[in-house]
Amino acid sequence: MRSATTWLALAMCAFACAAPARSQRTLPPLGDEGEVYVYLEPFPAEAEHLAFTVSAAQVARADGPAAPLELLLPNLGGLGTSRQRLLAWGRLPPGDYTSLLLTVKRATLGSPEGRSDLLVPPEPDRVPVAFQVERGRATLVALTLQYARSVDRSFAFSPAFTAEQARTPVEQLIGYCSSTALASLTAFDRHRHRALAVTPVGRAPEGVVLDRRAHRAYVALPGEDQVEVLDLATGADLQRLPLRGGDRPRELALTPDGQALVVLNQGSYSVSFLDLSTASELARAPTGEEPYSLRLDRSGRRAYVFNRRSNTVTVVDLPSRQVAATVPVDAEPLRGQVDRTGGRLYVVHGGSSYLTVLTLPDLTVASRLYVGLGASAVEVDVRTDRVYVAVGRTLEVFDPLSIVPIDSFELPGAASTLAVDEVENTLLAVLPDLRAVAFIDLTSRHLTGLVDVGESPYATAIEGELR
Repeated sequence: MRSATTWLALAMCAFACAAPARSQRTLPPLGDEGEVYVYLEPFPAEAEHLAFTVSAAQVARADGPAAPLELLLPNLGGLGTSRQRLLAWGRLPPGDYTSLLLTVKRATLGSPEGRSDLLVPPEPDRVPVAFQVERGRATLVALTLQYARSVDRSFAFSPAFTAEQARTPVEQLIGYCSSTALASLTAFDRHRHRALAVTPVGRAPEGVVLDRRAHRAYVALPGEDQVEVLDLATGADLQRLPLRGGDRPRELALTPDGQALVVLNQGSYSVSFLDLSTASELARAPTGEEPYSLRLDRSGRRAYVFNRRSNTVTVVDLPSRQVAATVPVDAEPLRGQVDRTGGRLYVVHGGSSYLTVLTLPDLTVASRLYVGLGASAVEVDVRTDRVYVAVGRTLEVFDPLSIVPIDSFELPGAASTLAVDEVENTLLAVLPDLRAVAFIDLTSRHLTGLVDVGESPYATAIEGELR
């Protein structure tokens, strides 16, 4: 296992050398096209001194000209390629493709005497890989560098790769992350920290919730005022659950019986209850202004909506589907989480330096803890009841009894959401600026992995997560 220092250096190197600014684009759904995502597997140990720059990536088909891909990681080598990376991506016409073309601009090799330039081919290097692009579907291709075949006697470089499609692990070890910009859902291996597959979805996906009993995923589509229903086994679009025009659904939660979906509508300042058997709306309840996130309590009887503009928390009674209370809190409440006993609600704020602690069910303020400006996410590990608060690139750890900080450590980027994976004993943090999901071991508090998931990642979804 890599040390925390090594992983942090890896992440920062990748960020400084390759990660562009956070994207603002939102692509439309695929339509008649398909997609390909080209991931690069970790470089072998013997390639630790190799570095090269790719200036273009294309895919070729037997019956037509090569099609360009969007190159996401031009500079390769060093710590930035000691983990799986998303190299290139593109939307393509359906058909059979035979190879990947990589144009290498420069390559260098390090030695005790320093770095030396390697000769590179003037023409694009052809990587044989056969894959099919289907309408409305995505293909993930994984490349593995063959170092011995790529470097010729330390003076010439012509990249040689083997290519294969990712294998799917046990379903219970798969997590998902939505990409708002790319209109996609990336499936990743929570144990090996690798991207496995990409599923195209509707416009601007945000919140995702899983129903393992029904083998379905529900994806909020604010760009289409719908909730998309996916088959977890095949990725097929099974159904669309319509909402009202202008609702802009943002986050989702399943009721404990799995019969209804609770939908936070950021556009209409409301919460909808959708009957999953009839795909119809059962009821809706008003929220405050600019509802930002949604959280269910441990019993599944209440939902908490954090209203950023009105500086309130709306409490919704799930059995009656009505507003039970509205609680004023500090400026810009963003997210909250309930402790394991259901007796406390922790709230982080975008406009306040304090973490608000509310007692439940009476909703009184028990305390306000100073965490500093920039808090963006909060999570509770129900096994220990410890509270994790993301503040910028710092993750603060609070003792559940004294509610005082007992530890803190640096993340490679600012986290937008947090989630505890009890099976793997890790904390998952979505890092939008790095376009990645980070994995933190909860025993050692070390960063153990990063997975590239595309532009504007919104949130993860894993089995057993409280929504």
